[in-house]
Amino acid sequence: MGITRHIMRFFGGDREAAQAPEKPVSRPMEVPYVAGLPKGNETVLVAEDEKLIRENMVFALRRLGYKVIEAVDGEEALQIFHDTKAEGRGIDLLLTDLVMPRMSGKELAYRVGSLYPKTKVVFASAYPEKLSVNSDVFDQRIPFLQKPVSTSALAYKVREVLDAAKRERQYATREDEHHSVAE
Repeated sequence: MGITRHIMRFFGGDREAAQAPEKPVSRPMEVPYVAGLPKGNETVLVAEDEKLIRENMVFALRRLGYKVIEAVDGEEALQIFHDTKAEGRGIDLLLTDLVMPRMSGKELAYRVGSLYPKTKVVFASAYPEKLSVNSDVFDQRIPFLQKPVSTSALAYKVREVLDAAKRERQYATREDEHHSVAE
């Protein structure tokens, strides 16, 4: 017997109300463990057609401090890239499923790479990485996450890719400064 029925009986509530079915209690999503995991504040776009997987990745990334935008497929993700660029904002990392309706993650990554070359890409797939590489589904130079993705794997891969991009930019800036001093 639920707590509501006990309270109603205690206070003399009517019989019909006491026997009414209780509403299901919604439970908060389990909070992934994030203490000790690498965090960030960059902007990440998650393109994933499976709602539960997308929600879990978005939730974990937000708990890690990232600004997260979500898209249900490649076409929506590409539109979000255009919109954020028009607003003067940028997206630091695209985390995309490889297999999605309307536009695959591979095609999305190609388009984003040609239009927004500073944005880094991470592929995620339930298909084994070796199968994806051998079947030419994606370029093996692009970082890959095997689904289902744990919070720790997600945290480390996203941070690894963003830190590598930061080092590339710093190196390019130093090279530009070196060339301008030499001239």
